[in-house]
Amino acid sequence: LYHVQGKIIERIQATANGKRHFIYIGDGRGDYCPSLKLGEGDYVMPKEKYPLWNLISSNKQLLKAEVHPWNNGEELEQTLLKLVNKLITPPAQPSQFEYKCDMSNPVSTEVGQALRVPH
Repeated sequence: LYHVQGKIIERIQATANGKRHFIYIGDGRGDYCPSLKLGEGDYVMPKEKYPLWNLISSNKQLLKAEVHPWNNGEELEQTLLKLVNKLITPPAQPSQFEYKCDMSNPVSTEVGQALRVPH
């Protein structure tokens, strides 16, 4: 079973052409092999004090993915939401916040007639 999960990760990665990032959540020994298949830009979320966390802690240099441990459902939810938001929110570009404010055409205070909407 360990190698099957790793193969599934490899297949998904092969079809993604480097355009997808993974967040892998696990706690058991069987989650270690798939975690090793993750690359830079991916995340692994092991439950602390469980077999996956112990294996990762003893061999941190083998993983390329960022490690984000959790202890309970609340921590899992908070960390997962933070990582998902990080992946779907593009970094702010300085040009996104630059704008010119042209006040040469003052706003008219005159209100036009309302349009009638047929029922």
